[in-house]
Amino acid sequence: MATSKVIFTTETLAILNMLENGETISYNWNVDEDYSIVLVEGSIGLHDGNTLTGVQEHRIQPNTNLDATCVSSERAYFITLFDAEKDDLIDQIISSDSKAKLRSYSPSWYDNGIPATGDTVSSWESQFNSGHLVFSKSDIDTQISETNE
Repeated sequence: MATSKVIFTTETLAILNMLENGETISYNWNVDEDYSIVLVEGSIGLHDGNTLTGVQEHRIQPNTNLDATCVSSERAYFITLFDAEKDDLIDQIISSDSKAKLRSYSPSWYDNGIPATGDTVSSWESQFNSGHLVFSKSDIDTQISETNE
């Protein structure tokens, strides 16, 4: 059930990642500066030989493709964080159309401060993949373009 889901504000691009034991999420792209991932539950083994357990932050080095494998018996969850206000960085990840949406987007409920019941997605289960996942830049652009709320 490996999955990666993009969420964003005008200042942050975050990728929420979930995987089951033995599954791998691979980003088939990289950027020329380091960035953070934050493990929030479970354990993952990384491409650089490090193993993260519990709640832990780790820096992914420049020009490195991220590969994370769940090594815990339970699911592992981690978040990948990017500063969306850094043009040089964000231009390496998303298209100009996605960047324009990211920079100007606010959900329809923003002025009210909280979404109305039924206006938010309560599960991404239908988007889960079985087994390993390769998460591409085009996947990120697609998820940004499909964001309505």
